[in-house]
Amino acid sequence: YGQALDVPSILDLMSRWNDRPTLLRKTDLLTSFSPASSNPAAARRGVELPPGNRTNAAMWFHMNELFAGKEHALLALGHLHLMGLDGATKSCQLAAAYYRTAAEIALRDLESPDAASVEFIRLSQEVEKGDAFAGQGGEDDDIFQYQETLAEAGDTRAQAWLGHRYYWGAGGVPRDRGRALEYLQRAARDGNVEAQYNLGVMYAYGHGVPKDRNESLNLFRKAAAQGYVAALNGLALSLTDGSADNNFTEAFHYFNQSALSGNADGLYNAGLLLKDGRGVERNEELALAYITNAVALDHQAARLALAMMHIEGKGTVSSCLRGTLLFKDASERGKWGVLLRDGLQAYMRGDIDSSLASYEAAAELGYEVAQSNAAWLYQRCAEGIVSCKAKPQEALRRSFELLTMAANNGNMEAKRIIGDHLWYGQGTRANRGKAMDYYLQAARGGDEEAAFNLAWATLAGLSGEQRNATRARMIAAEVLQARQWDLSSPKLLPFWLVWGIAESILSVDKMKEALLEPSTLGGNWKSFLLSEAPSGTREGILLSESDVFVSLLATLALIRLVQRLMQGPARPQEMP
Repeated sequence: YGQALDVPSILDLMSRWNDRPTLLRKTDLLTSFSPASSNPAAARRGVELPPGNRTNAAMWFHMNELFAGKEHALLALGHLHLMGLDGATKSCQLAAAYYRTAAEIALRDLESPDAASVEFIRLSQEVEKGDAFAGQGGEDDDIFQYQETLAEAGDTRAQAWLGHRYYWGAGGVPRDRGRALEYLQRAARDGNVEAQYNLGVMYAYGHGVPKDRNESLNLFRKAAAQGYVAALNGLALSLTDGSADNNFTEAFHYFNQSALSGNADGLYNAGLLLKDGRGVERNEELALAYITNAVALDHQAARLALAMMHIEGKGTVSSCLRGTLLFKDASERGKWGVLLRDGLQAYMRGDIDSSLASYEAAAELGYEVAQSNAAWLYQRCAEGIVSCKAKPQEALRRSFELLTMAANNGNMEAKRIIGDHLWYGQGTRANRGKAMDYYLQAARGGDEEAAFNLAWATLAGLSGEQRNATRARMIAAEVLQARQWDLSSPKLLPFWLVWGIAESILSVDKMKEALLEPSTLGGNWKSFLLSEAPSGTREGILLSESDVFVSLLATLALIRLVQRLMQGPARPQEMP
């Protein structure tokens, strides 16, 4: 296969992937692992990490997997070529080819009875919530059992809710279209419009029941008569299914009514007719808007359609990168996403090593949420909050590596945390100048804590440079203009305090002169960063001299802060 590594050969191979010889049809054993397993090796579900030095080995390792028929290698290779990592040439064209093939497989698998429901859950955010992981415990979850009790008492909304859970296999519930059919039939019989529509979809596509066009139409009409706009999309589908009574003009009318009410299927289907000029005048710009809105509502098929429009330049300027990122997003909804559920379930039962194994396998395939979750778990291992096999220093090193992967995938919070690691020398060599660079990137991307860290470190001279109130205010203004913040957000209060201090310093000449004079405050004036420092090393405010001066300065800053909040949020263009 060495000859297939040139770009044209790989593109040709990807275009014929589904027609490859039977020998290469074998796929990885994603269904061979029980989620209750406590074996970290099994928790990777056949997804292996390249051994030894990744610099030259990773691409060849995953090419080997690809030619052994392991389809998850499509995601790994797409990720390597998109980022230009580990010996792989950075090539949007190659990344698009790999991700498109994976996305088409993911869309095909979505219709299979055992398709996984892919849920992008961040452990750090769930733990911060008061009801962490509520609704994620499958059939044993309190919320599920409460809905089950209501359903048995005849509550049609609970029956429809359970039918939806079983249909998609969401929240840790096993996908069971037989159980879904049972609950939806009960709810639909008693007039629940959502159940009538979903049951109509099952009959239209033959999901869990024999395909029955007449029964699906009957259910769609019942739901539409009660004002359920999604049912209009169902009625329109019956006019485009190849039957003798098909009418694309009438179909577009129904699709468009559904779309204007915010239905994802309606937006997607109306967009396709607009793009191709079927039943309506061709309008690629409007088609792009419709399909873009369908993607925003998590429509899988729309992701592929929108990716192709961006790559081919239909309704927009051609962009390989935008198209590739959409293919990537679509491919991550495939069967490989079950690794995310495995990692979550292992964490919920306290098996940290198995959780790490699942998340690291998904991280290797390019899942940003898995990279972030694994990094967070390793950080907690190093701090002794949870127990894992990795020693503290190894856990910190691995956390830093995974954060770097997440940051390359566009996670701004990861960039800020990398700044913390560099600031304190956690898992890497301390470098405060480089930390400031990461804080700036994260702040420009919308991370409030990074904005505070950056401005405060500059104001107080913590990064090794002299204290500089002018530069602190300039940085703050630049950050605000780089991002359309909600300037009244409580998360920005510490940031506004820094702004107020900087303005106070610059508006009172004597205070400015006193502050910039080293003998006034001495070398003990320090502050702290919002991000957590290692235990015992947190820097604190140590004000041993000029207490009256500092109190006055802080008071002026707080007055300015209150004035700012009373006036309402200023827009970036109004900032000095």
